[in-house]
Amino acid sequence: MEQTKIIELTRAMIDIESITGNESEFVHFLETYLQHRGWTTHLQQVAPQRPNLYATKPSLTNPEQRPRIIINSHTDTVPPFIESSVRDGCIYGRGACDTKGIIAGQLLALERLEEEGFDMADVALLYVVGEEVSHDGMIAANKLEINPEFLIVGEPTELKLIQKQKGMLKCTVETIGKAAHSGYPHLGESAIDKMIQFLHQLNSEEWPVDDILGQTTLNIGQIQGGVAANVVPASSVAYLMFRIVGEKEIVMERVNQIASEHEVTITFTTCNNPILLDTVEGFDLGTVSFNTDIPYLKKHTKNYLYGPGTIHVAHSENEHISIHDIELYIEDLCRLVKIISQ
Repeated sequence: MEQTKIIELTRAMIDIESITGNESEFVHFLETYLQHRGWTTHLQQVAPQRPNLYATKPSLTNPEQRPRIIINSHTDTVPPFIESSVRDGCIYGRGACDTKGIIAGQLLALERLEEEGFDMADVALLYVVGEEVSHDGMIAANKLEINPEFLIVGEPTELKLIQKQKGMLKCTVETIGKAAHSGYPHLGESAIDKMIQFLHQLNSEEWPVDDILGQTTLNIGQIQGGVAANVVPASSVAYLMFRIVGEKEIVMERVNQIASEHEVTITFTTCNNPILLDTVEGFDLGTVSFNTDIPYLKKHTKNYLYGPGTIHVAHSENEHISIHDIELYIEDLCRLVKIISQ
């Protein structure tokens, strides 16, 4: 019976497209689902048609009681939309493991806790927009009147409780050249040539290493420039992301030093340092190289990062999650909530 619930709920979520910027329909699905099960819901508008969802079950005996535990994940996915399917014990589709299968597990775990007589007024749900791009949902959540002691974030961690996550640094690189006929390149100045030289040096650099998190990595995610093959390109732009293992200022300073040797303009955008996370006994432990919303909720909480599925298939055309892993997650999440609430 539980497998049927898992499949039906996860597929219903996956089949609602919620690429970043278009989360509204999925959020309203969650709102309706929770209201039908006795939750009080509040929508926080982060941007037009982009609400965060905060849900509680107020105590009938103590109306002043505030939740100490927030269970969280994000409602947005990366593109493109991929509808759901089931095969070989797994649910496939965009968001299957990142993070709609996880949200399904969270909702079903809370239903189990309520059936077992757990004090549901001690728990709240917070589902935020924008995690995949700018973390604007979690940043906005700081304006909510919440003060939890514990934050449990659902991401695909292969059922390992994460001890430490890498930090992240995004930057934009711009170069300017001079357009000319490509038959006479000496009359122009190639912005793309400048970009290639700078990016090559960045890629050749030895970036910081950490004993636990490993190597700082650089991904050159996008490069744009030029207008045609027969025109010397007058401009170019690249979008980069570092996964950092130490203080972000160290990487920023070195990028700026290298930039000073080239004709480039650097703009740093989103960034956060690596963070140490909280753990409890009885769980397998691990680390992750991906970023989460955790650093962006500026509350004095103990932070737990845990979920089913693997990041190795997230954002891919083969994204999927094991149904059995969601079953295990439901059990483990109930156990984690009970341990930290004592």
